[in-house]
Amino acid sequence: MLPPAALRLSPACAVRSPPVWPGKAATLVPSILAFGQQEQQRLFQRPLLIAGKHLRLLGPVCLTVAAAVKAKFLVRRRRVAARAERRGREASFQAGRRWLLGALLPALGGRTLPAAAVEESSVVARLRKELHGVEAVRSPGQSWAVGQLLPNKRGLQQLYPTWMEGRWSVRSKFLGASAPLGNRFVSGNAAVPGVRKGSIVILADVGGEPPDFEERFVRSELEGGVVADRAANLPARLQAFWPQAEVTRCEYDPEKDPTRLSLDFTTPRRASLQGLGGSELNRQQPTRDKRAIELFINNREGGFETEDAFICSELYRQSALEQARAYDFKTLLALQRREGGEVLAKLRVGAFLNPRDQLYFEAGDQAVAVYDYSLRYLRKPD
Repeated sequence: MLPPAALRLSPACAVRSPPVWPGKAATLVPSILAFGQQEQQRLFQRPLLIAGKHLRLLGPVCLTVAAAVKAKFLVRRRRVAARAERRGREASFQAGRRWLLGALLPALGGRTLPAAAVEESSVVARLRKELHGVEAVRSPGQSWAVGQLLPNKRGLQQLYPTWMEGRWSVRSKFLGASAPLGNRFVSGNAAVPGVRKGSIVILADVGGEPPDFEERFVRSELEGGVVADRAANLPARLQAFWPQAEVTRCEYDPEKDPTRLSLDFTTPRRASLQGLGGSELNRQQPTRDKRAIELFINNREGGFETEDAFICSELYRQSALEQARAYDFKTLLALQRREGGEVLAKLRVGAFLNPRDQLYFEAGDQAVAVYDYSLRYLRKPD
């Protein structure tokens, strides 16, 4: 074992300071050290400079996006506030209107308004907008009323005001036709209801002004109100708009199915087949074509605007069996009672495309053609 004295380092092994190199070598080490420090700073500062440059570029964009989001939020908040204020005004107006009508009318005339006439529903407001062209005529789709599941089928017929009960002489006047979505949905398209004669059975010849015809409204014990006498009204309308048509059968049983009507009729054949020299090939050939229609009432809605004003709509699907075609259309009817047994009305019929049409999905639930008529009902003696 070595003595402790032997563990001591000799002067020759002690750490000494680096020698001073003569000449230019004396400045080489500081230069190398300075270059290393600069390179280290450059490597660390370059990413920061790049990030700062991008932040300077993205800063205005971020501010612009934030301002746009804030503006959109403010606009939406103002809309919500305005909608709430409008609903409050409407509720206040309706409450005041109900109080005024309920307090004054019994004292003045001894008559009271029905509940549907006192407070206008959203259905009535929407139908009025569609009737006057403020909004597009849209298909409500098929109704799934609970009455379809009941044995007596109650609640599936359109109820009319009690002052419509009776027999009426109807005079019609054509007001015009339009294509709300453009002519390309209508031009040359025989699938549009109203283009072909008879494709809308209640307006068999769109644009025509037929002679006066009769319509009847009767009280239904099943429905508990006044309904249209479809079995009498539909043949009368068809023969008025298409005088050459002859109805052979009209079947409608509201107790069995108030949403379906079958109609058979004949119309003159357009032309007979001719051979050489203009002679007819078959003189025994019938001169009239048989036609069969199945009419489905798929939806209905309506209500009172005032005590003397009523508006309603019905959605129809008409199946032409001999053509294997189906036509969908909707009627909007506004009735205004006048003095002297007179009722003025406006009828608007919206025609929809069939799902088989290539433009069906582009049109959606909007009517591609609209036909307007004015009607004048004069009460006939019983």
